[in-house]
Amino acid sequence: MASVADATAAVAPADTARSALQSDLQFVLTSALAFGHSSRAFPGCWACVGSGSGGILAELGVGTLDWDYSADTLAREAKQAPPISAAGVVDHSNESLPSPPPPQPSAHWNAQGLTALSAPLSEDEGSNPCPSGALTLWDAASLTKVVCTTPCALMLAERGLLDLDAPVQRYLPEWTGPNKEQVTVRMLLTHCAGLPAHLELWKLTATPAEARELVLRRVELERPPRSAAVYSDLGLILVGEILRRVMPKGEQVFDAFCRAHLFEPLGMHRSGFCPPSAVRQRTAPTEQCSWRKRLLRGEVHDENAAHLGGVATHAGLFTTGHDLARFAQMMLSGGVAPASASDGTAGARILSPASIAMAAALGGGEKAFPPVSGSNRALGFEKPTATNSAGAELASPAFASTAFGHTGFTGTSLWLLPSAAGAGVEECQAAAAASLPDGFFFILLSNRVCPRRPSGEEGPRKIHAVRRDLHNRAIQVLRKHGLLAANTQGGAASAGAS
Repeated sequence: MASVADATAAVAPADTARSALQSDLQFVLTSALAFGHSSRAFPGCWACVGSGSGGILAELGVGTLDWDYSADTLAREAKQAPPISAAGVVDHSNESLPSPPPPQPSAHWNAQGLTALSAPLSEDEGSNPCPSGALTLWDAASLTKVVCTTPCALMLAERGLLDLDAPVQRYLPEWTGPNKEQVTVRMLLTHCAGLPAHLELWKLTATPAEARELVLRRVELERPPRSAAVYSDLGLILVGEILRRVMPKGEQVFDAFCRAHLFEPLGMHRSGFCPPSAVRQRTAPTEQCSWRKRLLRGEVHDENAAHLGGVATHAGLFTTGHDLARFAQMMLSGGVAPASASDGTAGARILSPASIAMAAALGGGEKAFPPVSGSNRALGFEKPTATNSAGAELASPAFASTAFGHTGFTGTSLWLLPSAAGAGVEECQAAAAASLPDGFFFILLSNRVCPRRPSGEEGPRKIHAVRRDLHNRAIQVLRKHGLLAANTQGGAASAGAS
């Protein structure tokens, strides 16, 4: 019979290996985020690397929630510098628009979570604290699509309330026009329906109801369905209307449904839409908005989402790093919520393994048609490419078919590398010995649009460089520790490749 000493001796190597792994990953975070902050990619950032079963292995916050600008300075700069359009042209078109009030705070927040986020800043934190994984609230932007909308669609599909391969017109009969009868719900989620990339609903309509009516009845397809993949928020807004109509009676409010079926069972108690003003001091500010004529802090950055009331299916989620890590663990653990000794959420099934596989698959599990040419779209998520935020390592042949993730315009990203991707038998055994068998996740949360979004490609270029550097270096550390197979298939050799 084994003694206690034998058992302790057996555990010690795994503990030592885990400690060494965490130390190396911490160095990666320190290097990558220091580079981002010194290049002024963001005022503040929090990032982590974790595993499905082990949770967060290393995390780091750098900078402060806001640049050290006074309100007077921001107001003066806002008057002196008109906004810059995506094309790099000075945009004066917002100056005559009426400034809308902030959205009403949502009632669908966890009371305990709000209490924690509302706690006064301590003397050590100061008035402009360093980002925290537990207590900093971030505007997740388009991560809303994959953290909220896609899982809700998959849940409803599992219940038999939604058929992803049904024509959109089954659920939205008023959505008519040339070729629209060919469009399925899955095509909306994989961005190949043929819709325009973007419309400024907040300029074109006066009310949320008018905005929804425009998308439902007046927006025509720009190309035949499945002829190309073009990223479109409009498709996700349509998905939101479909979800509302198929949700069970009494549950047809999107943020309430997310809280009941995602946030609460996952232990994401500090996540929601339209946060109350009490948590403003712990919320990372985004942009000095020329339309709303104020620095946005605790109200959604995306103009269309704001126009729709702050609760939308393409943007609007506010979350913390630790909450997002719990979501990542669930996605890497076959749809089961991670353990939590504090609130008893261990073991709650959120999604089926089949739904997770569908979300991660190129084409979103589409079986009726071949993949859309040139598309890197999964179901809501995207797949790694040589040019997106994933980085060369995730885009290498070893991992490109299994990894999946997404970004948010405000400077957020989540990438997932499922169990044993690219690993051989020995590497899988090493992962099991270190209690890390369920794959890895990489989260970066920043407010790179503060106080104004950089013009042209400068903003995305800087934050993409930080993301890629972080992913590349972290994967090389995981490989060094025997948790991923040696890179023999042409992946990146340089830690800083982007």
